[in-house]
Amino acid sequence: MEIRNVSGWRIAATLVAVVVGVALLGFGAWAVIDRFLPGEEPAEKLTSRTPTTPVPPSAKQSTEPTAPGSVNTPSVTPTPTPAPTPKPAPKSLRGLVVVIDPGHQGKQIKTPEPIGPGATQTKPGVSTGTSGVVTHKPESVLALEISLKLRDELERRGAKVLMTRTTQNVSLSNIQRAAVANKAHAALFIRIHADGSPDPNRRGISTLVPAPNKWTRPIVRESAIAGRFVQQGVLRTTGAVDLGVTPRADITGFNWSKVPTCLVETGFMSNPAEDRLLSTPGYQRKLAAGMANGVIAYLRTLR
Repeated sequence: MEIRNVSGWRIAATLVAVVVGVALLGFGAWAVIDRFLPGEEPAEKLTSRTPTTPVPPSAKQSTEPTAPGSVNTPSVTPTPTPAPTPKPAPKSLRGLVVVIDPGHQGKQIKTPEPIGPGATQTKPGVSTGTSGVVTHKPESVLALEISLKLRDELERRGAKVLMTRTTQNVSLSNIQRAAVANKAHAALFIRIHADGSPDPNRRGISTLVPAPNKWTRPIVRESAIAGRFVQQGVLRTTGAVDLGVTPRADITGFNWSKVPTCLVETGFMSNPAEDRLLSTPGYQRKLAAGMANGVIAYLRTLR
């Protein structure tokens, strides 16, 4: 009986030891696994973290220092649109003035004036010009429309421009128009007109320049160079028929001019198709761009 009791005690003790060992192994394994699994952070850590808000790619935060005593808080800096600034004249054009003379005006000046200083031959101060066979637009209106676009084009490229007129309501003779260019010491006096012909099929662009005479001799060479530049420029942008550069000795505005000058006949208002074309803003812009190309090219030869 005594031996049996001892054996039972040993068996019980062994069972208890096994249970305790298994419990200890289980607790240790749980501790190891818990260490490597993510869990909630303590409350004090959560309350001390500042949340990060994503900044859109288009909104860059300013990092510039603020003034002393102010709070340096991040701010979104918008991308500014630069304000347009006047384009400075290219160095090669500074000091050069272009005078534009839109041909004719609202009312003609019938009073005759000499075609040159001291001349006995005279012409009316300003004629009425022609008009559109289809549009019925006066040449003076068309010339002004084109001239204003030419002014804008030249100014956009940095040239200094003066106009003999910007309205129909003026009274300026051809001598007075030349005087405007002379007083300004213009690098070029460019005159804008349109043509007319008894032949309704005649079309194209020509540029008139002073022919050599006792009044124009000092400006003939430079005027011819300018005229060729302008004629070439306007033909390239318009694709019009080339009627060439023509010297003229009977034009009052040439003979009274002391500065290089040319006159562009922009097309025939007596031709139905060309008359319509001349009144379209798109074609007028082509004329202005081409003339501006020629004028700028000429001005650069003076530097």
